Amino acid sequence: IGVFLIVTGGSLKSLNVSMMGLIMGLGSGLTGALYVILPQKLIKQVGSGTATSWALLLTGIVVTFFNHFWNESLNWSFGAVLAYAFIVIFGTIAAFWLFQAAAELIPSDVAGMMETLDPVSATVLGVLFLGLTVNICELIGGVLILATVVVLAIPSKHPSLYKHRRNKGS
Repeated sequence: IGVFLIVTGGSLKSLNVSMMGLIMGLGSGLTGALYVILPQKLIKQVGSGTATSWALLLTGIVVTFFNHFWNESLNWSFGAVLAYAFIVIFGTIAAFWLFQAAAELIPSDVAGMMETLDPVSATVLGVLFLGLTVNICELIGGVLILATVVVLAIPSKHPSLYKHRRNKGS
């Protein structure tokens, strides 16, 4: 409901994102769940740094087949080089490495749950840095997402869930 309120702004007549943005967002959620769950065995064997390094290298090679970066004319000014370096180092390498390192330390379901904060953080950053405005429905949506994460993070007292958590080592 929280994501729905953020995406629609409380109105069913329009979306705050384009249809392509909505499709990419849903695909991102699906693949986000997959990249948390699928590599757990590999990460335990080789560590998050090695797994992330190979994943980024192979991803870069595959993307090159679809996006021929050498055909783009780029403005390689000093500011542009700093911007690209920032995106590569902090927006890609550090973000994925830190996320996989966290997923190595906490259960993958908790790591996946934390990823639901992406729409909230995108909204907050948009307001702070891009001058976007947020209506009351979007604000309520963000609060609902945060509340859901907090409620799910509280350890359960239910006997069957407690047993499940204890067996997983948490």
